[in-house]
Amino acid sequence: MIALQRIVTDPTGSYTWDSSRNKLLSISRKVISAGRYSKAVSNEFLRFDDGIPGSSSGKILKLNGTIVSLSGMTSISGPWTLKVFKYGSNIPILTQAISNQAFTFNSLNIDVNAGDVLQLFANGNNIQMPLVEIEIAWRL
Repeated sequence: MIALQRIVTDPTGSYTWDSSRNKLLSISRKVISAGRYSKAVSNEFLRFDDGIPGSSSGKILKLNGTIVSLSGMTSISGPWTLKVFKYGSNIPILTQAISNQAFTFNSLNIDVNAGDVLQLFANGNNIQMPLVEIEIAWRL
C-alpha cells in the first residue's frame, strides 16, 4: 500500500512532510560537494567544486534548509572527522566521525538558514583524497 502525501507548493518549489524530521522539506535537493582530488590532507578546509579553498569562503545558502545526509569517500580507510562550520564561527554545526573508505549518513536533521555560508573541514592526519557531499533539503 502506498501512502499519499500532500504536496505544498510555493514560489521556491514543492514541499512534502518529512515525518522522520517532523517538518516540511523540499522535494528537490541541493548537494554541496567538497574535497581534495589529488592529495592527502591533514586538518584543513576542503575545496569546493569550483576549486576555491573553503578556508577563505564557503557555499552560501539561498533559502532556509535542513542538512539531511552526508556521504563520500576517501582512497584509503582510516579514522577522521568531518566538521561543518558556518563561516565566521569556530563552533561546528556538524561533527561526524568517519572510519570507512566509503560512508553515508542519511538521518541527519540540522537546520541552516538563508544567508548561512557553509565550510567543510577535514579533521585528522593524512586523509587520502577525501570527497564529501552534503545534501540539503529546503525548509518551509
